[in-house]
Amino acid sequence: MNKPKVTISAMGGLHQAYQVALACQEQGLLNKFFTTFYYKENCFPYLLLRHLDKLGFSKIKALIKNRSLDGLNDQYIRNYLVIEMLTKALALCKKENLTRYSLINPFYDGLVSESLTACDIFYGYEDEALYSLKRAKELGAIAIVEERNLQPLSSEIVKDELERLGLPVSLRSKRLDGVMDRKFTEMRMADYLVVYTNRFKNYLMEKHEIPERKIIVLPLGVDLQLFYRRKDNKKKKVGNRFRILFVGQISPRKGVYYLLEAVRQLNIDIELQLIGTISPVMRPILNRYSGYFNYLGPVPHHMLTYYYNNADIFVLPSLSDSFGLVIYESMASGLPVVITDNCGVEIRDGVDGFRVPICHVEALKEKILLLYEDRELREQMSINAREWAEQHSWEKYRERIASILLHIYQKGRG
Repeated sequence: MNKPKVTISAMGGLHQAYQVALACQEQGLLNKFFTTFYYKENCFPYLLLRHLDKLGFSKIKALIKNRSLDGLNDQYIRNYLVIEMLTKALALCKKENLTRYSLINPFYDGLVSESLTACDIFYGYEDEALYSLKRAKELGAIAIVEERNLQPLSSEIVKDELERLGLPVSLRSKRLDGVMDRKFTEMRMADYLVVYTNRFKNYLMEKHEIPERKIIVLPLGVDLQLFYRRKDNKKKKVGNRFRILFVGQISPRKGVYYLLEAVRQLNIDIELQLIGTISPVMRPILNRYSGYFNYLGPVPHHMLTYYYNNADIFVLPSLSDSFGLVIYESMASGLPVVITDNCGVEIRDGVDGFRVPICHVEALKEKILLLYEDRELREQMSINAREWAEQHSWEKYRERIASILLHIYQKGRG
């Protein structure tokens, strides 16, 4: 059987895109991988980055090296550094993400479309692939788009939540309308859409009338070497207090208010650690709960292991998530989890942790208290959580995506 040539395009340090590229390389399918910045250790000017640690910038070097993946041959990769620099400049100027989506993403997409050559499958990512999709189809390729978020559904949920909490609701802008039009055009143009959950699949079928045959459900994976169960490595937890960990953007969409209120009402000897960037709209809420949490700021991905290994449970009370990858990471670290039905990750309720309804303080209190009081239950759920995570490694993810791509090629367009 002839093997398809697969071209991939993904902005920024999107780790799942690296995994898709490695899966294709392992099967002899990878044609080209377009991105904005991928660390090529043995090429100029990346060679200069080797000396960052000698100059006292070891943390920066570690962050840069996160823009790579062991085993992925960088000869297949083309960087568009100008896009990366523009994106970072916008971040420094504290410009909203919408500016990136409406200006930078189409710029990157246009550059990729001009560089595309013949391939059998083009694999792109939402909000940054419209021109590339069109060009790929002109070249006769099967076009696939990976959809990463439930933006319209999440926007409505967040709007309702802001009103419920008495926080200001920003008006929908024309630029957002333009971004969403682009997103929906990509959906219609693609031959296949890859989503992470059945909830996302059902949403696309019901709200946007996307045919079921066109949608592929593929959950993401987790790094089992980076995230490990503390007992397996004979490491002791720092401190004796019962510690709850939250990792993610501290925003209304993540349901942080309900977690804070649950901790306040429980009034027991626990420590709530919050890791992530703070949405400005949440600051009045956080001020109200001062003393009930310990804010640790944003933490680089490779350093999260320490915090997972020093927590007792992980809680993610999201109102809407396309896929809470931090859930897999915490489970791989042996943490029982308490998550909502809308987190986008499958767990075995009552085995690896607990599912609770969204916006439900009493349910959060009940499950947190149960895990606080029952050490034996925590230990068993810790073992179960790690076992479940082992079924969702990046290695297994690569096997699945490679199999999907080969099947699509044999089948042709949906």
